[in-house]
Amino acid sequence: GDVFPEFTVMDDKGKEWSLKDLKGHKTVINFWYTGCRPCRNEMPELRSWVTKYPDNLFVAVTYESADAIAQIVKDNGFHFHQLVEANELIDAVGVGSYPLTLVLDKEARIILLESGTTPVQRMRIEKMIAE
Repeated sequence: GDVFPEFTVMDDKGKEWSLKDLKGHKTVINFWYTGCRPCRNEMPELRSWVTKYPDNLFVAVTYESADAIAQIVKDNGFHFHQLVEANELIDAVGVGSYPLTLVLDKEARIILLESGTTPVQRMRIEKMIAE
């Protein structure tokens, strides 16, 4: 039930994002990096949610640069909004392991947190998204 922290981060296309951009949408936030094999392995399933649940907002967060993630994002069709060089946000959330996926309600309160990626965890995330 905690409110997601205030932040200002650029995406891979140069657009600035902040907490106000998340409010009003159920939001899925996935913290990842290119060297995380589990992160990359879950991308096809996460990608399918973007089409399946178009009323939700899907955001990916990494500490890496837009150039560093570009090929992997393209190759995997990882169509989340990609927030890059987001070290301060990662620290504010307290990310300790990857992948980490949060679901926020329309008021940007955290309603689900899953650290890691297993079929059961992804099922819980998708169930929360679908509600």
